[in-house]
Amino acid sequence: MTNSNLCETYAINQVLKGKRIIVTREKKQSQSMCKRIHGYGGTCIQVPLITYNPVSFSPKERDELLADVQQATWVIFTSQNAFHFFNELIPDLTILRDKHIAVVGDKTAAYLRTFGLEPDLSPKRFTSRALYEQILQEMNSHEMSFIPVSQMANQQWIQDLRKKGYQIKSKTIYHTLKNEASKQLLHDYFHRKLVDVVTLASSSAVTFFVQMVQELNLDEFSAGVVYACIGSKTAAVAKKYGLAPVIVPKKYTTNAMIDAVCQYYMEE
Repeated sequence: MTNSNLCETYAINQVLKGKRIIVTREKKQSQSMCKRIHGYGGTCIQVPLITYNPVSFSPKERDELLADVQQATWVIFTSQNAFHFFNELIPDLTILRDKHIAVVGDKTAAYLRTFGLEPDLSPKRFTSRALYEQILQEMNSHEMSFIPVSQMANQQWIQDLRKKGYQIKSKTIYHTLKNEASKQLLHDYFHRKLVDVVTLASSSAVTFFVQMVQELNLDEFSAGVVYACIGSKTAAVAKKYGLAPVIVPKKYTTNAMIDAVCQYYMEE
């Protein structure tokens, strides 16, 4: 059965009817997920666990960052947030006009296109490790690359590239933080037993979720909850913390994650 036929089946059968699904992404990034959940009969509960803040740069630090970008042949964006905060820091995107651009994820690529930028490199698997492998195949090690990151970003793949002689500069331009404002929401939904599924789109989301559960003493209220994760790394972190069962879609997108939740309940 094709993916479109599966989606039609999920919608016709209202596979998620009666299921209450917590979406932990930022509200502005979770609209398509909620629409999909509603289309399949489920209830979308928005509890954003993560908030983002830009790093404050002095004029000298900003000039140094600009120099790094100007010297780079490649600029690499591993997420929509990375590009968003880069653009806040450097509003004049003509600096990217003569650069090669690499991205992770279809949504990151689509976001750049809204600014008239076309990525030159985008791996089929939406992971930094897949990007690492494609860089080894398609980039020259002597070409300078610049990568804007969060303080919580996994930089092991960047270190591995450096070990292979690649000239890479990375800079933390935004902070990924736990959204304390969502604590009460999480407490209320779990205490009232109104949660069937929790969706977790990143390792950071898993970490912050577990921290909140522990801080709020919610362990006894989480029995029977199903967890859906994007990516094997996110799932591995979830399993490390003892979250189970964990659903992982083959394609690392939010829509695929919701479809995988449907498949889970159809096979239950």
